[in-house]
Order: sequence, then C-alpha cells, then structure tokens
Amino acid sequence: MNNNPEKNRENRDHKGQFIPGTSGNPKGRPEGTGGVSIVAAIKRELEKIPTGEQKSNLQIIVAEMLKKGRKGDEKILRLLLNYVEGMPKQAVKHEGGDEPIKISWEK
Repeated sequence: MNNNPEKNRENRDHKGQFIPGTSGNPKGRPEGTGGVSIVAAIKRELEKIPTGEQKSNLQIIVAEMLKKGRKGDEKILRLLLNYVEGMPKQAVKHEGGDEPIKISWEK
C-alpha cells in the first residue's frame, strides 16, 4: 500500500474520494490470489464423472432429487420449484404515508 499522502492526493478530490476514472488499485489483484473459490471448486467436482459411472456428479444428484420429489418429499419439491421458478415474491406493506423510509446505520 502506498502511504505517501502526496502520491495519494493526485487521484482524489477535495473530499478525499477517488476522481472518476481513477482506481485505488491500478495493478489489480495480485497474481495467484483470485483462484480460490469454493463455488468454483464445487462446480469442478460436479462436472466430473465418477469412476464406473456414465453420468456426471451433477446429473446423478439431479436424478436423486427428482426420485425423492416423485416420492413426495416436500422439501425436495420446494427446492426444485425454487430452482426452476425462483423464490416467491413477498409483498411488504408500508404504512408511513408519503414520507421516505429512514434508515440509520449508527447505533
């Protein structure tokens, strides 16, 4: 990190915010630090075909979910519907009149 205040000032306005079009991290993320992702690792494993199988792990899991759903497993049925159709939208009633909702982040 650059701790030189004179160098930092050239990319910032009078409030200390970055000027549009400039970056606080011009070199980007250091090499080798961005490839660790649990989601990416799970996706790689799901794409693999286990030894002696004809289908990928993902295909096997989906088939098992469908089998349980056909037997009436409500949790699996709800999960499958949410994946296919998305979560149901919920209405939120606001009785504050025309005033905007105030949000305070301070404790």
